[in-house]
This record gives sequence, structure tokens and C-alpha cells, in this order.
Amino acid sequence: MDLLADELGMDPVEVRFKNVSAEPFVSPLGLRTEPFKPFLESAARELDCQNRARKGPVGFSCFVLIPTIQPGESPRVAIAKGKVKVWMGGCAHGQGHDILAKVLVSEELGVPEACIEVEKGDTDQLSKGVGTWGSRTAIVGGAALVQACRKIKDEAKKALGDYGPDALLDHEFDAEVFFSRREPLNSFRANLVSASAGEFGEIRIDECMAYYDAGRILNPAMVESQIMGGSAQAIGQVLYEEAKYDEEGQLLAVTIAEAGMPRAQHMPKFTIKLATNSSSPNQPRGVGESPTMGVPPAAIRAIEKLTGGKLTKTPIRPEDISSKKLSK
Repeated sequence: MDLLADELGMDPVEVRFKNVSAEPFVSPLGLRTEPFKPFLESAARELDCQNRARKGPVGFSCFVLIPTIQPGESPRVAIAKGKVKVWMGGCAHGQGHDILAKVLVSEELGVPEACIEVEKGDTDQLSKGVGTWGSRTAIVGGAALVQACRKIKDEAKKALGDYGPDALLDHEFDAEVFFSRREPLNSFRANLVSASAGEFGEIRIDECMAYYDAGRILNPAMVESQIMGGSAQAIGQVLYEEAKYDEEGQLLAVTIAEAGMPRAQHMPKFTIKLATNSSSPNQPRGVGESPTMGVPPAAIRAIEKLTGGKLTKTPIRPEDISSKKLSK
């Protein structure tokens, strides 16, 4: 889109407006997405694209996150001795699955979050589990967990004649389901990145803005932290990270630090806005790896605006832009 905008002498955001659909779109392989144009209109407004482009070098990107379409997940919910134990098919490594599970189970069963315990992944406790990847846990795993809770409620009604959270906790119930969700929930995302050059020509990302439709957000602080972490990873990809080998094929980086991992002083100002433009705002839509998709093209475009040249590889080294004129 940016190359086309340059060729036509048009604003990059305007080129995108002319190429997005105001109607639902079905790909040749049958993947359905919602209309993108309403989201793009909101993103351009919320990120203040026109004004920021007039103030300095910025890059804009927008994309559709298609969470994994691998269907199904298998959670288990067990109640005994006044406690609710939950097992899920995926293992958390920073996403906060325990918070997700406690919120959903508490809402569905009407029990306090304090009595809910989320167990770590245990293949002895589940007959089947698909796993954690592709931003799927909140979408697929969460929907499956709700189904397990509803199965518990149905069993409680049959056994007790009626349903009540207090009576539920006084008895024992155990339910595992495999819930298959075959229709993926696509998520719309946009990033705006600004860049500048230091006294000796070193490039710095000044601000990284995100406007993401994450549907129902169960924990805003955790979603925002995931976006910041993903953006940091993306900045590392653009400016620092590299796997270099010697002539004999030996990897030269021994540690992560030597591979070019960005440090705290390399971090920009983060501005994060969470949208609710989806047709199903009560359904979580995942965050995961989104910034690693949207931030690199926006950052590279900002650096191109800054340097006045085209960039075709990462990481971007000072020598890659030494022959180019830096914008004042």
C-alpha cells in the first residue's frame, strides 16, 4: 500500500481507504471477514493520522488478525469441598489464563473468584487438549470453558432440583467437554509509529501507537502489557535483532543480548487504544502476536520517511542509511 501510494503520489491512508471493503468479505478459500472500512475510519481518527503525519515522519499499518482456526478445546471443571478447580488445554506463559478462567467461571456459575483454583496444564487431568498458540485461548478455550460450566449447571439442576451457587459448592460435580468452534473471529488492528534520528544518525522509535479491536477485554491492564511487550519485540526486529553466522556456519550470538535484544532505553512512548468495533463485542478476540505484525511495517515506513530512501531488510543498521538524507 505504501509503495502504491508513493507511485501515485497519494496519502498512504487514503490508498487504504480505496482498497478496503465496506461489506463483509469472503476469501477464495471461504474465510469470512467483517467490513473493514468502519474500523479504518475509526483508526485514522483515533490515531490522528493526518495531524501526526504533518508533524514528523510516521508510518501507518493496518491488518486483519486471523486467530487460529484449529477448532476446539477441552477444559475440565471440578467442584469439591467448596472449591472449583479448572484445567485448560493450553498452558499460560504470561497471558494470564488464570484471570481469564476465574472471570468466566465466576460469571457463569455465580461463585466468588476466591474459591476458583486454576491448575497448571496436566495431561493426566484432561482427555484431550489442543494447546496455546495463535491467540486462541481466550477465543476457543474461553468458549469451551463456558460450555463446561453450563454442563456443570445442568448436572446441578438435575441433582439438586434447582441451581444455586451455595448449593453447588456444597456438593461434588465434575465435567469435561470438547467444544468445537469452527468459525474464527477475525480482529482488526492498526498501528502508527513515529521515528527520529540522533546526533550521530542512530534511529530511534519515538512513539508506538496501537488501535486494536480485541472484542470483550477481560483484563485491560494485561492486554495493554501484551501490546507493549509485542511492540518491544517488533522494535527489536526492526532495529537490533539479527542471527549472524561466520563463514563456517557458526552462530555468532551466544546469548540473547548478543543477538540484539532491545533494552529499556530503546523503548518508545506507548499509546494504546482498545476498540470495540466488532459485531460481537462480548466475545474476546485475542491479542497475542498482533504487534509483531503491525509495528514492523509502520516503523520501517516511518524510517523511510525520515531517511528519504527505501529499506528492504532488517535490522536497519546505521550504515544502511548513511548514504540517505535524514529529514530535518
